[in-house]
Amino acid sequence: MSFSEPRVLLHRLHALGGVIVAPLILIACITGIGYAAAPTAEKIVYHDLIHTPEHPDSTALPVEDQVKAAHTVYPDLPVAKVQVEEKPGLATRVLFKDDSLISSSYTRVVFVDPVDAHVQGSSVQYGSAAALPLRSWISEGHKRLWLGPAGRWYSELAASWLGALTLVGIFLWWQRTRDRRGRNASTASALSLRARRRKLHTQLGLWLTLVMLFFTATGLTWSRVAGSNVANLRKKLDWIAPNPSGVSSSATGPFPVDGHDGQAAIDLARAEGLTGRLEIRPPASEQTVWLVQEARQEFRMGKDSLAIAMHNGHAHVVDSVSFSEWPFPAKLAEWLINAHMGILFGWPNQLLLALATVGIMVVIVHGYLMWFMRSRAPRPAKWTKIPRSAQVIIVVAIVVYSLVAPLFGISLVAFLLAQWIYGVFKKRRHARDSQSAPAGGVASRR
Repeated sequence: MSFSEPRVLLHRLHALGGVIVAPLILIACITGIGYAAAPTAEKIVYHDLIHTPEHPDSTALPVEDQVKAAHTVYPDLPVAKVQVEEKPGLATRVLFKDDSLISSSYTRVVFVDPVDAHVQGSSVQYGSAAALPLRSWISEGHKRLWLGPAGRWYSELAASWLGALTLVGIFLWWQRTRDRRGRNASTASALSLRARRRKLHTQLGLWLTLVMLFFTATGLTWSRVAGSNVANLRKKLDWIAPNPSGVSSSATGPFPVDGHDGQAAIDLARAEGLTGRLEIRPPASEQTVWLVQEARQEFRMGKDSLAIAMHNGHAHVVDSVSFSEWPFPAKLAEWLINAHMGILFGWPNQLLLALATVGIMVVIVHGYLMWFMRSRAPRPAKWTKIPRSAQVIIVVAIVVYSLVAPLFGISLVAFLLAQWIYGVFKKRRHARDSQSAPAGGVASRR
């Protein structure tokens, strides 16, 4: 098949790419259902760690006392940060840096009752969403298929091709709608079974277009190659979340347990309007200010942060960054990522993710059924020519997208090259069989 006509190229991209890459997308969907349900499942599995006994008419101890209690569990590890809750009945999380863990994104966490400093237990926490082992394990499966760093190629291929297949599918649907005008009834009847498959595949795909593009955009943000390209672009365009001046977003020093500087910083942050779970980081060795910020939480659209310094036992704000001051692309990235993790709108968010994922799986299954039925279907009517300007736009779009998501471009070239080699081999074999066939007859079969 010649690829000189862009319509042919797009059709082969959608069909061949869909058949070959669809298993990866299907795996991402299966693990994605568990990923969507993980935040709720985590609350059930780790209920006794997260929640504390009721203490009527009791107040929380200074955070330094809670950190001191947590140090009895890991006396040789430095405290990376502390997460304190505003709502009663929830444990304070004291997080310790441990270089023996898989990566710097993982920390040891000790759960402390803020009222009596009782240690309720310890675990390992992952990422800014405060994921505990169950959610971390499910996340590893969704992102890496439990294969370590090499597994990230699977998720990046799945995410990059999902978006490409979606956009190409929309274009082919639009072109097919134009081509269908004037098609006779007998052809439509002959295609009835396959047409029903295509109808469901197309209509459900159209309904899920925004969801699939959402999965692509957020999935590529976390990928290895495309994610680095996106991150570098965001830095150059200043589309990243700002930090208060005078603090580091990652470097921290030892949490002082003598005195009440940490508690003073928390009290000031509450007075300045910070709500919910607060994350407090002690000053790094070269700094003198604390970083206090609102942590990622369900039903929260943004997070504010403060840089707080101590002077003669009194806390004062050095700098503040409100979520309203973030660049809009940084806000959008925060919302989309939280939605992908299922924590933006709590369990309704998780339910919608699961339903959408099931819908994508149905689209894939019907795509396969259409592929297996293709040999019994009549050849389609002649395709409408694509204007030259549209052809240029299509080619440029494929090239630009391949630069952003190189794994898509590399795999596309590999697919088309394999298709071309197969076509050449098939043509030569046909020519050889024709030459060896007896005159006026059919070549004998062995």
